[in-house]
Amino acid sequence: MLTLRDITSVPGEGEVVAVTGHTPSTWQWWLFGGIAVLALLGTGIIFVVRRRRDARYDAALDAALKSEES
Repeated sequence: MLTLRDITSVPGEGEVVAVTGHTPSTWQWWLFGGIAVLALLGTGIIFVVRRRRDARYDAALDAALKSEES
């Protein structure tokens, strides 16, 4: 990119120089974001599995109690 050496000078005054640069690396943000998504997904799966297992256990317990009452 070309700009004036004193970038705050009045336009057209001063020497034109080439400026280079790059944006900072973002791989850390992608890594932390990916870890967070996996953690949330894993937590959700654990809750669903526990809820289904507990519901199945409660249903089996209710059936066993009803059969004992009869």
